[in-house]
Amino acid sequence: MGVPSPEHARGGGLFHISETAPPVVYWGGPAQRTDAQTDSLDSHALRLAMSGNDKLLSDFLRDCYVPYHLGLSTPSADKLELACRLFSSWIGHPARLSDLSEEAVLGWLSERLQSQAAWTVKRNRGELLAIWRFAAKRGLSGPVPEIPTIRVPRRMPVAWRLEEFERLVAAAR
Repeated sequence: MGVPSPEHARGGGLFHISETAPPVVYWGGPAQRTDAQTDSLDSHALRLAMSGNDKLLSDFLRDCYVPYHLGLSTPSADKLELACRLFSSWIGHPARLSDLSEEAVLGWLSERLQSQAAWTVKRNRGELLAIWRFAAKRGLSGPVPEIPTIRVPRRMPVAWRLEEFERLVAAAR
């Protein structure tokens, strides 16, 4: 089964079905993906790829997820689409449902935490997992593993002291 080694976790890796089958990217980051780093897909991803139901993540979002979620605002749909594009960019090709794996998502989130605010990465995590869970409920992807939450700093509440509020009201009169 396709279990990445620590080398894959650090530098990315390319998994594919066989030497004769076209490569299917299953795990990896933008760095150091080569044909020399091969393994087989897990059985569900293999069945999915062979079944013809292995949709592009962006197509699944547009054709299935967004229409099902009535009242989803355009900005929310745009953020979901951005999460798909960012994940696709990280794995190096347009992401498919079979590209969603615990190792790949953890690698993507870990790398994003190096350059983005924790709040941003937490939002990206939630967006990608929402799409993945929706696909899993429809039998289009394997079960969604427990992906650790992103710890974010507590925000200090913005509040006025009574004297400050009184001065503000007095100035407004």
